[in-house]
Formats: sequence, structure tokens, C-alpha cells
Amino acid sequence: MKNMFRILLYIGALSLLLAGCKKDKDSSPNNYIKHGDVVYELSQGYWENYGKPSIDKPYLVEITLLSSGIKLYESNSDLDSLAGNGQVIKFTLLNNSPDTLALGDYLLNKESRPGTFEFGGVWLNADSQSKTGERMDFTDGKVTIKMNGSESEIIFDCTVEGGKTISGYFKGSLKYFNNDD
Repeated sequence: MKNMFRILLYIGALSLLLAGCKKDKDSSPNNYIKHGDVVYELSQGYWENYGKPSIDKPYLVEITLLSSGIKLYESNSDLDSLAGNGQVIKFTLLNNSPDTLALGDYLLNKESRPGTFEFGGVWLNADSQSKTGERMDFTDGKVTIKMNGSESEIIFDCTVEGGKTISGYFKGSLKYFNNDD
């Protein structure tokens, strides 16, 4: 009888431990920015085509990922503004096409070559009204673009001044805006 009680106690403890682990895993966001040990959620994103700065240059395409506290405002199918509080991350990619995101790895490089990104930055705890928050530009890094059906998958691992890392992941649909005027 003692052995049966111990076995049941062991199974009960193991069940609680496994349930606790599942809750920990479920509590972290699927789409996120990680800065040091702090993880911020991402919930939405969009990409914009800015056209070619000159005939011999690739297209400038900007990807922006946002947390749920940032609201996107549109006017006549164009991006009008962003407002709210939260996280914003941007990558200015150099792309061979204005209408599709080229898949693969983009490395930070200011030489205006396709397959690179020439600017990237993150704004943590941004407040659009008071214009406050922690803004950091990337000094090095890699962005990987994948597609899974109609969803974009974006993985990034970048460095900011002082050697701190900003990494993250986003999977979801991205709105498209054509700003090639």
C-alpha cells in the first residue's frame, strides 16, 4: 500500500511539473523582440515599397513590425501614421522587386546591394504622444525572410551600439503599401 501511495504521489508531482512547464512555454509570445533578458511581444507588421533611388540601384523595401499597443492608421489605402505605445522595429532592405519580398538572408551593409539591409532600428517602450522611448540603431546584423503560404516569417539577430543584441521572430501576414511616387 505504501508503494502504491508513493507511485501515485510521484505521478501527481510529475503531472504538476509538466503542467507548469507547459504554462511557462505558453506565456512567452510567439512573435517577439528580445533585448537582453527582456522579451517584448510583436503582433502585426507591414512592408512598404519606396521604389528605386536611381536606375542602377535596387528597390528600397522597408519592413516594420509592431506590438499591439501601436495602431496603424490608413488613408485611401496608404499608410497615414502610427500612434500608441509599444515596440517598433524596422529594416530597410534592398530588393530586386517592388512587389514581392525576396526570400533569404539580408546582412547589414551600406553598399546598396540586393540581399542586404542598409538600415535597421528598434524603438522600445515608444510613446507616440510624448515622443519618448529607447531608440537604438543596428550596427550589425542579419534578417532572414521566409514564406509559409501567405504568411511571412522574419527572423532577426542584430547588434546595437555597445554590443547589446536585439533578436526576434515574427510570423504572420504583412500589409503592403506602395510608396513608389
